[in-house]
Parts: sequence; structure tokens; C-alpha cells
Amino acid sequence: MATSKCNVEALRMHLFDTLERVKSNNDPECSPNEKCSIEEAEVVCEIAKQITETFKVQLTAMNILSRADNPNSVKAMIAANGLNNEDQ
Repeated sequence: MATSKCNVEALRMHLFDTLERVKSNNDPECSPNEKCSIEEAEVVCEIAKQITETFKVQLTAMNILSRADNPNSVKAMIAANGLNNEDQ
């Protein structure tokens, strides 16, 4: 399995890709590889919910740590967890 960026933006892009694949179900010109069943999309959404909950826990921890004396350590932690969007 190829490694990929695991951050909020990657999750968002994957969810929108899944949405497009579900919408392709009604397009007879799309190949089977471009389609996604409702059941598969539901599984993707359930996994995304779990990932989102993980991000929420990370953000809560970083919020607590942001009250620390060294804000640079929090910035490094945010970057290390893929929660920043500086590349956009």
C-alpha cells in the first residue's frame, strides 16, 4: 500500500472523491473503477468519522498545550500531526 499524507485535507479530498464516485453510478459512460456503491461510501464515511474524532482529540490536546510557556513546541506538534495548511 502506498503511503500518503494523513491530514485533514487528504481526508477531505478522499471524501469528495468518494462522493463523485457515487454520483458516477448513474453515468453509463463511467467505468466500474470510477464508481462506488452506496454501501462502500457508507463504510468510507464511518471511517472518516473515526478519523475526525481522532483529529478532535489531537486538537483538544494541542489546545491544552497551547497554554504552555513555549508556543513553538505547539506549532511543531501541529505540523507533525498534519493539522496545518501551510502548503496551500
